[in-house]
Amino acid sequence: IQMSLDNGANDFVAKPFEAEELLARVRNLTRLKASVKQARETEISFLRSQINPHFLYNALNAIASLCAINPARAEELTLQLSLYLRGSFDFKQLDALTTLERELELVQAYVSIEKARFGNRLHVVYDIDADLQLSIPPLVLQPIVENAIKHGLMTKLEGGTVRIAVKAHPGNVVQFTISDDGCGISEQKLNEIRQADGNNKGVGLKNIGQRLKLIYGIHLHIDSKEGSGTQVTFAIPAMP
Repeated sequence: IQMSLDNGANDFVAKPFEAEELLARVRNLTRLKASVKQARETEISFLRSQINPHFLYNALNAIASLCAINPARAEELTLQLSLYLRGSFDFKQLDALTTLERELELVQAYVSIEKARFGNRLHVVYDIDADLQLSIPPLVLQPIVENAIKHGLMTKLEGGTVRIAVKAHPGNVVQFTISDDGCGISEQKLNEIRQADGNNKGVGLKNIGQRLKLIYGIHLHIDSKEGSGTQVTFAIPAMP
């Protein structure tokens, strides 16, 4: 029994078994699966609702300021904002996976809007060496990039660079690394983020960590030192 459970079994019934007991165990497992699915959908719904009103206000201001001097750029940013909002407010199929390609499109839309605001203070480097059709949970990459820009780079007068690396590794594993050379995070703040609740700024990272643990049984790793930037990594199995 112990070996079966250690290797992934959810329950164990020995023969001969009572029909009533078997049905009761099946009902319990069915309810557990439904509960996990509901919890997962709730987490994703919560994450997708974390659209900062200040971001929308600043994005619209940036577009408005370009309308007179660079209408083509203003139109481009409007389309990028539309793409960003469509991806962030898509509440259909919350339990479904997206592709790496679509997640990167969402990241690029967000970065384009922020670059219009911050100009040369913001640099983003992409290093993608993985199948763009790789299946991943929605909104696991963009919120980490957003966090790096908002809390890592833009708190520095000179700004900085965010590096987004997605690498396929032997063993059918894909590693995601999002690093920045921003202000970094103190040990005390790191602890606060790891213990974040719905009222703390670290809720986004903790939410992603919980989803990765629920779906893949893995952890989100955050390495940071005050004044030296931050690196967030996680690795998931490659599923086409």
